[in-house]
Amino acid sequence: EIGVRLVGLEMCIRDRFISANDTTKYTALQQCRAAISCSGTANLELAMLGVPSVVVYKMLAPTYWLLKLLVHVPYISPVNWVAGEKIYPELMQGRATPEAISKAVTPLLVETHEREEQAKGMAFVREQLASGAAAAQIVAERLLAAIK
Repeated sequence: EIGVRLVGLEMCIRDRFISANDTTKYTALQQCRAAISCSGTANLELAMLGVPSVVVYKMLAPTYWLLKLLVHVPYISPVNWVAGEKIYPELMQGRATPEAISKAVTPLLVETHEREEQAKGMAFVREQLASGAAAAQIVAERLLAAIK
């Protein structure tokens, strides 16, 4: 059994560290039943690999409140943007507690409705990205639609 935990930009698999640029990263991630990830490229990589995930993001409180006033977007995860709906649960700021993270990720570790729905959503995202549409283009279009 391979245990994976994120450590900054590195992963620890048993006693071996793999850098984020190491190609074995994807092999290791494919072994995960589920992941806890920050928003960004890591999300897209996990979706492309078919790994169910929970998105967790914290930032300095003043930055969060300023962004909340200035930017009104429905999702922080690029996976959710590409899908146009919430595929990965998003826990930000005060909602990103150990209890909430555990509650969100636990159903993804076994065959459940939540895991099945994420699998369908990830398949849709992979299809969208494989269709030749760039992730940035899809996200930009959805962002423009959201702010109009």
